Amino acid sequence: MTPHLIDNSSETPRNEVGGQALLEGVMIRSRTGYAVAARRADGAIVLHQIPYTPLSANRSWLKIPFIRGIVAVLEMLSIGTRALQWSADLFEQRLNQQQASAQDEQLPRRTAEAWARRGFVATAAASLALAAFLMVVLPHSLALAIGQMAIVDQAAQWWGASAFNEAQFPVIFNLLTGLIRALIVVGYIGAIGLNRDIRRVFGYHAAEHQAAWAFEKGDELTVERVITFPRLHPRCGTAFLAIVLLLSIVVFAVATGMMLAGIDQFAGWPWWLRKITLLPIQVALLPVLAAVSFEALKASARHPDHPASRWVLAPGLFLQRLTTRRPDEGQVEVAIVALLAALAISPEMKTSSRYVVQGLHDHGVDSRVRPWSPQPAEEPAT
Repeated sequence: MTPHLIDNSSETPRNEVGGQALLEGVMIRSRTGYAVAARRADGAIVLHQIPYTPLSANRSWLKIPFIRGIVAVLEMLSIGTRALQWSADLFEQRLNQQQASAQDEQLPRRTAEAWARRGFVATAAASLALAAFLMVVLPHSLALAIGQMAIVDQAAQWWGASAFNEAQFPVIFNLLTGLIRALIVVGYIGAIGLNRDIRRVFGYHAAEHQAAWAFEKGDELTVERVITFPRLHPRCGTAFLAIVLLLSIVVFAVATGMMLAGIDQFAGWPWWLRKITLLPIQVALLPVLAAVSFEALKASARHPDHPASRWVLAPGLFLQRLTTRRPDEGQVEVAIVALLAALAISPEMKTSSRYVVQGLHDHGVDSRVRPWSPQPAEEPAT
């Protein structure tokens, strides 16, 4: 016997499910809400269903092309942040169960909390400083170093410029810094992938893709079937970020060139002052980049075999090779539970629900959350 296919009470089209990998878990979003599922230390799966009505449900103007992309990105950021915080809290509880710190237990409660707050502030400040160094200072410095190479310097002089820098070659220089920035992002993802916990997240990322593929193809949502599907998906948020990253290289380079051409003495300003001046412009352009990238990804995912679509999807699929890892069966099971729970959120559901299940074979799951049939026990071999 095989379990029945889901009772899709959310009436979500097969090409509209989306999700996100979490710490030891997965979030899946359907048309009527989203569900988060995470593995607990004892092996059980904590499942949380949250009904949600999209902002564009009753506002037709939010469905207009390009506007809908901005709305979709903001919604996914909000939902993804809440889901990630939920899984982080559960993950912290799991760590506390596995290894309790004797030093923290000996500290007064107020002292421990004060240290935790200071640690959070210090971590946030260090993260911002590191991001500024990696995304601004280091790319600019490396581009200047490349400009001082003999062959590049000679080419610049042959072109009639005194040196290869942002003032003499605004567009080319900023294209180069953008490419360096993209390489830094790729290197950063590759580096954090060496961490064991991050590799686990990447495994859940792949499991989420495989579950989505199985649902889109109408296949059985069992671990044995889902695990056979590809770990890369054209509608992944990683593909969206890759498009935004590459598109921003060109757009920001052109914006810098226009500023240098339109403002007298702008080229003579210190480079850091130019960056601070350009930052608000680049931030203002981000919604435009997000809208264009969303439409490009949506069209490409709808026609993946078109030559233009292959070009658009290629960077994202390459990046997904770094952000996904082959999942184990337990990770795939969590992704399936999250998918089934998200699809089981009916339009009439008004409040969130939380459950603890033992997996796909659990016979005690509430029927409102269990749109799958329990697997029968295997017969003993004779």
